[in-house]
Amino acid sequence: MTTITDYPSLLASIRKWYRDRSDVEAYAVDFVGLAEASLERELRTREMQTTSPSIALTEGKGPLPTDYLQYINVVMIDGQRRYPLDYIDPKGGDQSTPQPSAGGTAQKFSIIGAEILTYPWAGSVEMVYFQAIPRLSTGTPTNWLLSKAPNLYLHASLYEAAKFFRKNDDIVVERGFKDQWIGELMAGNEMALYAHTGIEFGAGQLP
Repeated sequence: MTTITDYPSLLASIRKWYRDRSDVEAYAVDFVGLAEASLERELRTREMQTTSPSIALTEGKGPLPTDYLQYINVVMIDGQRRYPLDYIDPKGGDQSTPQPSAGGTAQKFSIIGAEILTYPWAGSVEMVYFQAIPRLSTGTPTNWLLSKAPNLYLHASLYEAAKFFRKNDDIVVERGFKDQWIGELMAGNEMALYAHTGIEFGAGQLP
């Protein structure tokens, strides 16, 4: 069994699992890329959380980070003060703030395509968000996910291979392995985030 430590060893392991296929060499890179795209739709871990630099807005609108997947928190920056913003859908934003240029402190934001828009217009915002999984390549031979869960990377790639080669039994098996490793990764993530966290009671509540 190949020890998976980087991109070349991941590709080598895929080739070994499909050593009965002379054409797997040509497709192994594609299988890894498809696996990465699938995994970033399914995973939301603390390693994927990051904070954007200040996003400058023009008429309340500015570009999302290029690696953006999903927002966690958005704040408006006004000098030394930071104001958390609530999400609202674009229609609701237009209804609640028909004159967004009229001034005032921004209260809400929408995501429209690859842009963020505030209501009323703000000058800049900062965002905590889930970022895309850094893609493996010859120039980027490792990332946090490969270091933490090489088995997940492998079986997610083998699952894509099984679908491509139409190996129905392998599809079922590899999907099961993929789900298993996703479950273990997410359980570890929950433990890291919330283990030993006390319960905070609101006013008037009793334990």
